[in-house]
Amino acid sequence: MSQDKTTAVQLQKSFPDPASDPFIAFYGAVRHASEGLSYRNYDNFIAALFCPDDRRARLTAGAQRALDNRPKSTQTGACHFRGTMAYEQLVDATSLFIGSVSALMDDCCDSTEGGPTTLASTSEGKKRPAGSLLEPQSYDVAEIERRFAPGTITLEQLHSLMKRLFDAPGGDTAPAKDPLDQVTTFMQQLVDNQSGVPLKNCSIGSGSCNGLLISRLRCPPMLELIWSYWMEQGMLVQGLNALTLRFQNRLFPGTDGLRRFDISPLRPLNNVLWGYVQREQDRLSLARRSYEYDHHYGLRLHGQAVPAMAPADSRAQFIECFHRLLRETMSYYRLAMNTMLQPDAFPVLNALRDLHLVLAEGANNQFGDLPTTARAEMLVQQWLLARPEVRDFLGGRPSVPYPEAWMPHMETLRQLMGWNDTSIRHYRDLATFGEQLLLSVRQLPWSSVTNATFAQGWLTFWRPEVQGYCHAYRAVTGVDMSLSDQPMVAGGGWQMQPSELIRGRRRAQPAGSMR
Repeated sequence: MSQDKTTAVQLQKSFPDPASDPFIAFYGAVRHASEGLSYRNYDNFIAALFCPDDRRARLTAGAQRALDNRPKSTQTGACHFRGTMAYEQLVDATSLFIGSVSALMDDCCDSTEGGPTTLASTSEGKKRPAGSLLEPQSYDVAEIERRFAPGTITLEQLHSLMKRLFDAPGGDTAPAKDPLDQVTTFMQQLVDNQSGVPLKNCSIGSGSCNGLLISRLRCPPMLELIWSYWMEQGMLVQGLNALTLRFQNRLFPGTDGLRRFDISPLRPLNNVLWGYVQREQDRLSLARRSYEYDHHYGLRLHGQAVPAMAPADSRAQFIECFHRLLRETMSYYRLAMNTMLQPDAFPVLNALRDLHLVLAEGANNQFGDLPTTARAEMLVQQWLLARPEVRDFLGGRPSVPYPEAWMPHMETLRQLMGWNDTSIRHYRDLATFGEQLLLSVRQLPWSSVTNATFAQGWLTFWRPEVQGYCHAYRAVTGVDMSLSDQPMVAGGGWQMQPSELIRGRRRAQPAGSMR
């Protein structure tokens, strides 16, 4: 080789092929559900329903369908009523919103009775849902290519991957006109565990009264209770309790920061808060939520209002399994930055399998209704906090770029009440990212996966959410999941209850450190 010529050698990071991973299509559905359940979409839905303006165009497809199919009870503005009816309409509208945007498919009933108007045929003779969360869109292709760059995928390939999600366990295709041909592989595995039990569709007088509900099989809840847990840790419920106590002329114990809370009876929030207080007995109690956090995830709350607990079934392994997954994932990302190395994804696959089994063990009893009920109640609480009347009272820092309208008021409320100084933004990130990550593990058949390339696809797709969750967790609890020099032993900080870590940080704060 002559001295005036050089050869450039460049090593590139290795990425899995997105067009060969059928789970990729479901990851898009998780992102669609998270976007649909966001506060911004909810606020636009409520505004378009009760105060028609130009926000309808900003709604997701699911929220627009809910707006078109709303019952007559929500078609009149809430400002025309007295008593609790305004609040009750808000609650009904919230339930309609959640049921529409979080459903996995448009038609959750028996697909054999749905007809051609709700199902779209495919070239392979199977059917796929039309306009559902599982319907791939062009922006899904762009997002996948951004995360898997330089890997590419087409919309047709994404449609083909989506259809593989409905293959029967073992790779076989469900028989034609089988009600399970619109049930994901993981849910079909649950049906196999209850062999001999008939299926029941949504039609009155049809099927067995003791059968498995096809609507629950086809539309598992696309939300996680961990979202409500982190909102509760961010003091959302406690903050609303403080406001409503002052609304009733009752001073919140230990502080007088809300002494001048005065809402004119001419403002809409006055009547809605009246209904909120009057219907307190209809909402979930702190004890019920606390017991279910423990049943789902083994997560506990700490505080003077939290009752002493005696749970019958607790997921004690969840914190270890989930945080082990995060630590293995962060280790993989660190090694993958070295283009001379090809990290092993099997430790991450094993962590995904373990977490999937722990989550499945807690999916019983109140799993079908309590997470959606808690989500509806907390969305209403966020909406109440975001009202202009609360802004006029609490104020805030208008120059801080909060992503959601309720957050600056919640931040001010936390400071007035002397709660910990971690920004509410971090709790919101923990809620959103944690929900997405757990959905991507719970609703897929990870327990039967033995190919590490599926774990590589999960690692690549969810990298922004994993890193965002770990950053927010460090900001809230002080535990850094990315540190490799911390041994994975029982009793380590990464295995402690988040509420204990938060309480420990609050005790360590010097006097006057609150912002």
